[in-house]
Amino acid sequence: MRLRLMLLVVTVSCVLVPVSSAAVSGTITTIPVGAEPVGVAVNSLTDKTYVATRADNAVTVIQGLAVVATVPVGTFPRQLAVNAVTNKIYVTNFMSNDVSVIDGATDRVVATIRVGAQPFGVGVNPVTNKIYVASARTNSLWVIDGTRDVVVKQIPLRASGPYGVAVDDVTNRIYVAVSGCCHNEGRRVSVIDGTKDTFLTSIDLGQKANAETLTVDDATHMVYVGDLCTESRTNDCFKNGDFGHMVSVIDGASNTVVDHVAVGTAPFGPAADSERNIVYVPNLFDNTMSVIDGATDSVIDTVPVGALPAGAGVNTSTNRVYVSNLGDNTVSVLTRN
Repeated sequence: MRLRLMLLVVTVSCVLVPVSSAAVSGTITTIPVGAEPVGVAVNSLTDKTYVATRADNAVTVIQGLAVVATVPVGTFPRQLAVNAVTNKIYVTNFMSNDVSVIDGATDRVVATIRVGAQPFGVGVNPVTNKIYVASARTNSLWVIDGTRDVVVKQIPLRASGPYGVAVDDVTNRIYVAVSGCCHNEGRRVSVIDGTKDTFLTSIDLGQKANAETLTVDDATHMVYVGDLCTESRTNDCFKNGDFGHMVSVIDGASNTVVDHVAVGTAPFGPAADSERNIVYVPNLFDNTMSVIDGATDSVIDTVPVGALPAGAGVNTSTNRVYVSNLGDNTVSVLTRN
């Protein structure tokens, strides 16, 4: 079991009572999906949710509250990103070193793009139609032109272990969580200028974090980073049980850390709700989801979900939140109030 959990974060390397009025309701339903669901991406325009099921080498497609398709992709898919403008879904395949492109109209793979070794995080800027993929082994960010679905650039990140990717499509900044490998390297977020696709700066989170996943609110330009681990090496977290309980908050205007928000154990796969200034944070080892009010940087709700929640997505059209549960092969669907 420990080995299986370790693979969630690095392939190489009690229910709480809400403290204020609920930001989400209880679970509407629980949807069975493929084996070991991890990354979640939502297209609110088509009412479709895409869930990477890594043990199946597939993506489960949910429309509303029902599974409507299972799409075979590459080996060990991890994260997804949707371009709602082009209706394309980009899926990182960690072990086959490529990105599958799904046409949202047909729910079929229409392209496979070779990128750097061990691709994990992926983010889309629908304005520029560029896709950004973090390659953990090459310590770089690969840039894909979404018009042709081809790689156009590789950006060195000057740090080891890039994993999560988040894009602010208003400021055209790309944020990359750097998990590192040793000597407390995993405490930074790299910032890329999307205009020139060049490295801009590196933000020190101010504490041991081994950051692996993050999200950005493109209305407030705040970045929320899950602090997975309080050891210098991720493997030591599993050995010693020193998992993180914080979300670091970065002000994208100044590229500085402005707060640390206490959440559950091992926050992973957060999702920002830019319409309501809310952030949903799955807590991997608590089987809960923390709800953060972005106006106050405080937890306003803690909601029980399934076993080992590993990703979240928000459908702003139907007012639903989808949470993937790695441990029981389901997706929890909650009402966004």
